Amino acid sequence: MCSGHPLPTYYIEFTVEGARPVDVFNVMADTMSQPNWLCKGCTIKLLKNDLQDMVQGFAATYRAVPLGRREFYQWQAVEADFDSNEFLIGVSSKHNQMLHALQPVESDATVGRLCYSFSRIRPHPKGTHVMQMTHFDARVPPLLSMGFLSPRNMYHIVWPMFLQRVPQIIDRAKEQAKKNWDAHRLAIPSGFVNGFGAVAAKLYDADVPMPRVSSSVAQSDGYDELDPDMKARLPWIMTALVLVGMCGLSLLCGLLVFCGACARCGFPKQGGSNVLPSFWQPLDPELQLEEESDE
Repeated sequence: MCSGHPLPTYYIEFTVEGARPVDVFNVMADTMSQPNWLCKGCTIKLLKNDLQDMVQGFAATYRAVPLGRREFYQWQAVEADFDSNEFLIGVSSKHNQMLHALQPVESDATVGRLCYSFSRIRPHPKGTHVMQMTHFDARVPPLLSMGFLSPRNMYHIVWPMFLQRVPQIIDRAKEQAKKNWDAHRLAIPSGFVNGFGAVAAKLYDADVPMPRVSSSVAQSDGYDELDPDMKARLPWIMTALVLVGMCGLSLLCGLLVFCGACARCGFPKQGGSNVLPSFWQPLDPELQLEEESDE
């Protein structure tokens, strides 16, 4: 359940060959850089640096074809353990009222809810193993979230969009590995790093200035490339949406005519009253018997 609705959880596992866990972590934890390489048509704003709780607050807006843009107010927490070489990244919209107060909703966006997004990064014989779990509510309108357009039935359309991110993360992590950074150097300030990594990462704080909330905005133009299977399904999805809309409109019009609320649609009037009620007049049993006897 997410936001009180039965929504699917998206689970991904993949291996990044030729890159250390710290390289993958530096790529995935650097949220402000994502518009440059991970998403198109997205906007990410840093709203809050909370050093006391060691978290950062973001407003992230993404394109959601065929729907409008979705904006998520979310907290991000990270953890690094250089002894086991394991890293964690957690993102959630829980207790985000403070973030809503800091940033108005974009005019063309609908607020979604990220119940959780969790990434575990650890060593693998070939490089790095990554496990991700994501559970979110895109706040789809009720009329579009029923039947075959329900979130669970749309799983097979959303799922390829998540898979498209995997090659991008792998390529970016390999580029990061080529920089040959020290094994204790992180791409984010150590003040936001929980666990054993915070102590070691302080050596490199001079290389990672504290981001300024007022000026930290990253965005990109265009649209993400659609998966080939998604491209084939999209015309059918749009056709289904049009048919559902037409059927709903026809049903509504029929109900209005039946209830007498729409005098101009349906049957024409005669003598100031709608002709439709005449079709529902009960038959006279005696008249019906006379007609049958004449035959």
